Amino acid sequence: AAPVRRPPKVPVEQAGWIAPGIAFVRFNVFPQDAAVTSAAAKFMADHADAKAIIFDIRTHNGGGLDQMDVIFPWLFAEPTRLVTMATRASVDARGGSPIDGLPSMRVVKGDPGMVTREHWATPNADARLRDAKIYVLTSGASASAAEHFSLAMKHTGRGTLVGAPTAGANHFGTGEDLGGGYGAFIPVGRTYDPATGKDWEGDGVQPDIAVAPADALVRALTELGVAPAEAKTLSDAHMPSWPMERRKPRGAKSGG
Repeated sequence: AAPVRRPPKVPVEQAGWIAPGIAFVRFNVFPQDAAVTSAAAKFMADHADAKAIIFDIRTHNGGGLDQMDVIFPWLFAEPTRLVTMATRASVDARGGSPIDGLPSMRVVKGDPGMVTREHWATPNADARLRDAKIYVLTSGASASAAEHFSLAMKHTGRGTLVGAPTAGANHFGTGEDLGGGYGAFIPVGRTYDPATGKDWEGDGVQPDIAVAPADALVRALTELGVAPAEAKTLSDAHMPSWPMERRKPRGAKSGG
C-alpha cells in the first residue's frame, strides 16, 4: 500500500468554537516555541466565556511545559499541585534538566540522588473559566507531555479524560550527542501522581470514560448535551489526520 500523505504536523489545529458555549483545540506537540505559547494563551483568553473546553491530545506526542503553564492558570481557583517530577541529581547539577528554572516548578524534598520538583498551577485574576467543564481526548498516541497534561487534569479532578489509555511514555529526558552523527535519548527522570507516587510508564494514564479514540469527541460532545447526530457531524469535521494508536516498540513483530 502507498504511504498515507499527510500535511506536516502543526502544533495547534482547529482552535475555536465547536458548538455554542463549547471551545475546542487540538495540540499535536507542546514545543519550546513562544509563538505556540502565545497561541495557547490567546485561545484561553478568546474562549474565556466558554461553558466547556475540549482539549484534543489524541495525536500529541510530547514536549514541554510552556503551553500548559498558560492554560492551567485559567482552570484552577486555588494554587494546585499538579504532578511531581524527579530528575537525577547529577543531570540536574550540570543543567541537563528540561524543567530547571521554570516558575511553575517548586523544589521539594524527595528521593536521595534526585532533584524533586512539583508542578503547580497558580490561578490568574480571571475567574470565568474556573467552573467550565474540561474534557481531554486521549489515545495510545498521546505521549510524554500529553500524559503529564492528562494526569494533571485527572488526579486534580479538574478534567474528564475520554478515549483510550495514553502511550505509557513516562520517563522524560534529553537528547545526547554521541558523536559521529549518532544520538541517543537519555531518560533523566520521571513524572508521577503526587498523591500515590505512581507514574504511567508502560501502562499509560487511564481514561475516565473509555471509548475508541475515534469516538472520543462524539462522547465528549454528547456528555455536554449536543445531540448525537450533530456530535457525529462535528467529530467527523474535527477528526485528527494523524494515527491515534500506540506506536509499537522498535523491533516488535506485528500480528502473532
